[in-house]
Amino acid sequence: MDLQARARFLYRRDPPGQNDWVNHADDVLAGQAWTGNCGDLVSTTLELLARAGAPLTNLYRVEVGANGAPAVDHLIGCAWDEADVCWIIGDTFGEAYPAADCPHRAFGYQRLDDVVTVRAGAPWA
Repeated sequence: MDLQARARFLYRRDPPGQNDWVNHADDVLAGQAWTGNCGDLVSTTLELLARAGAPLTNLYRVEVGANGAPAVDHLIGCAWDEADVCWIIGDTFGEAYPAADCPHRAFGYQRLDDVVTVRAGAPWA
């Protein structure tokens, strides 16, 4: 789903002071090009996985400091596969990769079936 989401994706920043997360799963499934930021790519990738039947308990949004930055400045997703391997998905820095190789510093995360609760750290730790 990560490759499918980014196939016609063009990164663009939100205007200063604005940080909207827009889900573009319908555009992806229709084969349309779309633009967005890291939050949009994460939301779209996670939605595609959920629509494909991935359990929401296996899907997370993770706030990170990109490449170890000392404060939150980036959003990624993660998902566990059937072999219980956690994958980083929807990262504008590149295609899906194992969470064990994540270069970002995790600050907090939300599981998709519990978007109210924010937990500290990384779900793969």
